[in-house]
Parts: sequence; C-alpha cells; structure tokens
Amino acid sequence: MKADASSPVGSRIAGLVASDFYGMEIGTAPAGVFLFVSTDNGASFVTTADVNGGGATFPVGEWHHVAGTCDGAKLQFYLDGQPWGKPAPVTGAISAMLTNSFVTIGSEDGRTRFPFCIGTRYFKGLIDEVDVFNRALSATEIAAIYSASVSGKCATSTLPHFLLQPTNQTVIAGASLGMPPFISVQPTSQTVGVGSNVTFTAVATGTAPLSYQCRFNGTNILAAIATALTLTNVKLAQAGSYIVRVTNLYGSATSSNAVLKVSPSPTCVPPPSGMVAWWRGEGNALDSFGTNNGTLHNGVGFEFGGGVGWAFSFNGTNSYVEVPDSPALRVTNCFGSISSSNAVLVVTGTPPRIVTQPQSQTVGVGSNVTFTVAVTGTVPLSYQWRLGGTNLLGATGSSLLLLSVQPAVAGNYSVRVTNVFGSIFSSNATLTVIQGVPNTLINVDFGAGSATTGSPKAGPAAVGQATNDFWNFYTRDDDSGGWRTFGVLSNLKFANGAAASGGMTVLNASGAWGDGSSDPMYNSYIYPFDSDNVSVTVTNLTKGQYDFYVYGPDGNYQLTVGPTDYGVKTSLDQPLIDPPVWQEERQYALYRGVPVGAGQGVTLTVRPGVYGYAVISGMQIKAATPTGQLQNQTARLRFTGVPSGAGHSQMQLEFLGAPNRVYALQATATLRDWVTIGICATDANGSLTITDPDADKYPARLYRVVGQ
Repeated sequence: MKADASSPVGSRIAGLVASDFYGMEIGTAPAGVFLFVSTDNGASFVTTADVNGGGATFPVGEWHHVAGTCDGAKLQFYLDGQPWGKPAPVTGAISAMLTNSFVTIGSEDGRTRFPFCIGTRYFKGLIDEVDVFNRALSATEIAAIYSASVSGKCATSTLPHFLLQPTNQTVIAGASLGMPPFISVQPTSQTVGVGSNVTFTAVATGTAPLSYQCRFNGTNILAAIATALTLTNVKLAQAGSYIVRVTNLYGSATSSNAVLKVSPSPTCVPPPSGMVAWWRGEGNALDSFGTNNGTLHNGVGFEFGGGVGWAFSFNGTNSYVEVPDSPALRVTNCFGSISSSNAVLVVTGTPPRIVTQPQSQTVGVGSNVTFTVAVTGTVPLSYQWRLGGTNLLGATGSSLLLLSVQPAVAGNYSVRVTNVFGSIFSSNATLTVIQGVPNTLINVDFGAGSATTGSPKAGPAAVGQATNDFWNFYTRDDDSGGWRTFGVLSNLKFANGAAASGGMTVLNASGAWGDGSSDPMYNSYIYPFDSDNVSVTVTNLTKGQYDFYVYGPDGNYQLTVGPTDYGVKTSLDQPLIDPPVWQEERQYALYRGVPVGAGQGVTLTVRPGVYGYAVISGMQIKAATPTGQLQNQTARLRFTGVPSGAGHSQMQLEFLGAPNRVYALQATATLRDWVTIGICATDANGSLTITDPDADKYPARLYRVVGQ
C-alpha cells in the first residue's frame, strides 16, 4: 500500500480490502490502518486498533509491506516483514457474508450490512499484490516475501499483454488524402532486474486507422500490435532493442530503439502453500491463482513501479475493485493470511457483556435453586458468584446450584464475569426462602383438559400438608385438538408451590375417563387405547429416600429405580367409595422408603388391571426419613492454619458429621451476617475438608456448619 501525498494515513476513513464482517480499513479515531471483524453479524466488532491503542501509521508516498495472520488463538500483524504490536486473542466463527455482498479492494462498497459505508470510504493511492491464504503463514514465510522486494512471489511467465488495444475505425472511400503516421512520443530505454515487469509505450499521430507492430532485435513479436508492450517476469535473454512500426493507408513510421537492459537481481520467492487468491494488479484485476477475478469500477487505473511491477491506482473518490462472493473468500474462524505491498490484517477481542441476567427466585425451605447468566465476549471467560458482595468459594461456573436451601442462604446473589479485555458485574438476583413446612411432597394429577387451566385438585390425598396443597397437572390433551401418546411435565412444583428439581414423562396414555368420584384427582384417569402398558418416568429427584403413592380405582403397578425392581402392587376400589376414604390397596398402592441416587430415574409401569385397562389417576412423591437415621447429629469442626505464601495463610476446616450428607459451611465476622462459603457433601465416613482462602482478610472469622 502506498497512500497518495494528498491523503495522509489517518486523515480519512478508507477501505483497503473489505466485506460485510471482515476487512481492512484506514481509520481516523484512532488513526491508522487496522483490521475489523465481527462474530455476531455486526452487533459488535473487534479491531487491532483497540488492542494496540491505534492502527499502524506510516508516511504517505512510501511503499510498505503488511500482512496479518490468524492461527485460531491469536491474530498477529506484520509490518515490513516483522511482527508489529501486540497479538490479539481471537476465537469464534467470523460471520458469513450476506447475500449480494462482495469483497472490494480500495473501498467498502461490498458491505451490504452497513449501507452507510457504501459510496463514502474510498482509498486514494496504490495497492499491489493482494493475497488471501487458507492458513496462517509463519513469520519466516512473511519475512521471505518482504525480503524478495520488487521480485515478489514467483509467477508463471506469460505472453506479453497490452494495456491499450487498437480500435477499429471506418473511413469514406474517396475522401481526401490523410496524414501518414508520426511518432510523437518515443519508447524509452529501461534497466530492470530479472523477474521484473516492463512496459514500453509509444504515442503516434496520423490519419486513423493506425496499425502497430512491435519488434525485438529486428524480429516481429507475435501479437504485439498495440501502442504499449508489456513484458512480465523478464529474463536475461529478453535484453535487447525494442521498436514499434506504425502504419496507416498513407505511410508508416518506425520508432527509435528502446534498449532493455536486464541485470541479475534477487530471485523471487515461491508462493507459500494455502494461497486461494492473488490479485497482482498487472494491468488487470484477474486472480492469478484462482478464479476470483475482479471487476474495475469508476476509473481504477494502473501505475508502473508498484511493489512488484504494476499496481492498482485508486482515485479516492469512487474507484474500487469488485470481487464476487465465492467459497474461497468466505472467512470463518480466522482470516488465514492476506499479503500485499501495503495492507493490514488485525483483530481484537471484546470485553464480557451480559445478555441474560440471573433472575430473582422465591422458593420454599429445602428447595434446590439454580442461578444462571448468559454472556458474550472473547473467550476464555471466568466467573465468580457472590452472596451479599462476598465471593462464594468454588462458585466459578456460568451457573450456581444451591442444594436444599435454608433461610440462612437467602439474600442477593450476583456474578462477576472476566476475560483479558475487562470484567462486568451482573445485577442482583434476590433469593427469598419461604419458611414453614419443608418441601417434602410432590403431587401429580393425571387427566384431560387444557394444560393452561391447571389441576382442579387442591389439598391433601392419602398424605398432604394443607387444604390448599398444589397439584401438578398432566393432561393427555395437546391443546391443539389432539391426544398425546407421549408427553412431558417439566418444572414440577412442591405442594407449597415452590419449584422442585424433578420432571416427568408419560408414554402411551392417549385416553382419559372418569369413574364418578367426587374427588377431582381420583375421578379422572388416563389409559392407553390398546391393551398395552403406560410408562411414567420421574427424573432429577434429589438424592434420598421416597414414598410413592400411586392412585387408581383398578391399579396394577410395577416400580423400578435403575436396575432395582420394587415389585408389583395393586389397588381395587369396587364398589367405589365416594367420597373416598383413602386406603392402601383400595384407592392407591404404596412403595415405602425407595432409595433414589443422584441422576437416577424412577419408572412406574402401569399394567392392565382386573377390568383389562391400565389406569392411573394420580401420584404423590414424599421424601421419607430412612429407618434408623439420626434426627439430631453431633458434628465436630477443627481449624488449621495453612501457609499460602508471601506471608499469607488460609484456614483449613476439617469437619466430621453424618456420612454422605450435604452441609453448608458459613462464615461471619459480626455474628449477624452469615455468608455461605461452600456447599459440600461428606464422604462415607462422614468427613470433609474445605479451605477458606479469605480467612486472613478479617481480624476475626467465625464459622458454622448447617446440615442440608
């Protein structure tokens, strides 16, 4: 790139190589040449100007070689063969080019996503040897291209071609005699190095049409019949005398000799592997490597004496080169490499930005709670959750799980998200814990009707807590006029309406009927249209022991948890008792004290009963206290100071409690505001060890352990 003397770098915004979501441009604030890229369809851009406090700047009227590489982890800019500035971390897929967009050289007219760029950002000066590779070139390869200087990258020799072609003309027979040719501008002698490109030009006057024939050492050059003769990648054998003979109907004229001297020069460098496009600017916009040929717009010219041979010349007003979209030019994860006499390839990262804040929640005692946050920004991202402004030990994920919450863990939760470009705090999410009856019961009513109306059932059944107990409602209707053969009941709630952790699926229960009971849960039941079974699966229950109450007037049930089969149980309510007097093996079957491990599903198979149909009216899932479990547990807590370097220490706490039980370790400096610093489970021997890294920040630090 060689900027025109009237357009200093940084004085105007100008596109060098650009498409919708990637490219190089000259900016004004901050000034300099930089690369821009977007990974979110233009919602935000990253640039090397941000990383380095500005773009690359250099005087106008000088040729410089610039290149940029992206290897999937960082983006590096090179100036005159050497690394420049700080490398920018860059990951993620660069957004795809939009329909009707195209790559431009010398402007940003191909950026259809941003119409304000079209018609306003034109480069004034020379650009030469624009390349695109499908891999990141090494520093050695880039240095070799720069060191080759005017020899450039080796190109296949071609026959001479012409910048100007002769034009056809028509004269009237019998017209007056015209003027014979006269050569007003003679071709000039030149001295170049091996591998250079050379152009001889002559200007002739006289009555048209004029015919031209170029000669080398007195011999006609095949097809050399224009006012200009261009020789590419010249060899020593092409040194000698060149003339042009001009002819018309009235005579001829021969130019003076133009002597070409060819001196040995540094050899060209072979193009590195992975090249996908190469616009040399040798009098045209052809892709010398692939098929991505460009189109010249609004007077793009060419000037001899570019970085290598000829170069594109842009007027800074409206001229540019258009290169149509193609798979080779659709940059995704990285740019690969772009190499030219003066172009820039640069990318920066973006600081974190929270797009979904953690939400406040109100739950009952014993509930499991999850706070989540959604963030964009350059990875890697790190997270630190806080309660009341104090970091929670080990809470470093994009979500925070609190098990079996108690009133002591209520408060304001937030998260700080950090990457190498900055950090951001989320808004507070308030956790409110409802005190009262613990959340130990889940009720499910099976029937028909709209899911939006909820269950008609309220209050207890065989077990319960209050007259307003909440019942989850599973309906066989799909709310679109159809009947479901498979359905999901997610986000189960406890009897007090607080969120539970479990979910439920139901297979092969398209039918629904009633048995005449005045209890709305027991009256409705679901069943299959065939004589097959119904399958009900409960997932994601908290680890523990449970009692399962399964309701139906003609029940035949089998319960399994993982590989363990808890057998077949039945119920038969004939004749029907109304209102029901809840009796085991009459209105419901009961599985007591069933252990459920973490992540285990519970499957209830409903088989045909006495009257030939598999029916289920409802289910209650109640947390059970295992036989022999201690209701009051004496625990021991021992403290040990552990050096952590640089005069600091951490407090290591060794705890002995009930085996395989979850505890919350809390700390305070005031005996009023207790903060949870860790939620852990003891091992099979009832012991656990946890470290408080913030202990030496307080003159006094008190601890307690709360069973979950």
